[in-house]
Amino acid sequence: MLDTGKLYDIFNLHTVWNKTAVRDLLGPDALYITILRHPVDVFESLYAYANFQSVLKLNIHEYIKSLDMSETLHYHRVNQYLGLNQQLYDLGVPVTDLFNETAIQE
Repeated sequence: MLDTGKLYDIFNLHTVWNKTAVRDLLGPDALYITILRHPVDVFESLYAYANFQSVLKLNIHEYIKSLDMSETLHYHRVNQYLGLNQQLYDLGVPVTDLFNETAIQE
């Protein structure tokens, strides 16, 4: 039987995870599935998708060599959302917690 109170059966899109918002959209009994990719594949894909070579005036290899490997690198995000540990960020882990194992496990 169709639940007329719901407007959507599937929420399939790239987004930063917000369980409360998705639960409000799909209802409390929704099933959650995510796809994780190798971080290198994600980085290469985002670099091409966001056209970083044109924006940063560096090819992907030049960009990697230019990175400052300091403890603050993870705060640098391009267009406010693309950056280091992209999948954790997309799964709702705040930038300040990207290296906090307790926060990640939660």
